[in-house]
Amino acid sequence: NAEPHEPIPAITAADRAAAFQGLDAHVMHGESINSYWSLDRLEAWDADEDGTGMAWEANYAALGVIGLAPYKFEVEATAYVGESGQVGLGAEAEYEMLFTNRLIGQWLIEGEAWSKDDPAVGIGSGLSKVEAGFRLRYEFHRQFAPYVGVVWERAYGGTADQRRARSGDVDDTRVVAGVQIWF
Repeated sequence: NAEPHEPIPAITAADRAAAFQGLDAHVMHGESINSYWSLDRLEAWDADEDGTGMAWEANYAALGVIGLAPYKFEVEATAYVGESGQVGLGAEAEYEMLFTNRLIGQWLIEGEAWSKDDPAVGIGSGLSKVEAGFRLRYEFHRQFAPYVGVVWERAYGGTADQRRARSGDVDDTRVVAGVQIWF
C-alpha cells in the first residue's frame, strides 16, 4: 500500500522527438522499385475429362502492381507482353486464413483477358478465363511450401470456343497438388 519511491515521469514532447527522430510524417508507401523471380505455382492434376496435366506460372514480360486491400485481401493487377505482340491483362485477389503459424488456407479468384487468339496455347481474345479455388499449404520455410487444393475454372469467349472444339468442356473442377517457392 506504500507509494512508489520514484514515480515514472510523464512523457514530454522532447521524449517523443528523441524516440522518433527523423520521422517527420507517416510513411504510407516505399519509394523503391522491387523485383524478384517467382515460381508461384508448380502443380499437377488429374481432371475428369482431359486426363492429367501440369501448370506453372512464371513466363512473359510483365508489369504489375501488388497491394493489400481493406480486410487484408491481397490484390494484383498485371499486364503481360508476349511473343508476336500478344498482350494480356490479369487480375487476382486472394485471402489467407492462418490455421497455425505454418498451416495456411488460401482463397483465390483470378481472371485473364488477351488481345488476340493464340491457338497453340489455347488462348482466345477477350475475357479468357475466371478461376476460383482454395489451397491448403504447409510452410516448412516461408520460401518453400507444398500445398493441396481444389480449383474451379471457366473459360469465356474465344478461349471457350477453342476448348469446345477440343474437348467440349468450358469449365472444370480439379484437385491440385504443388509447391510454392520464392527467393
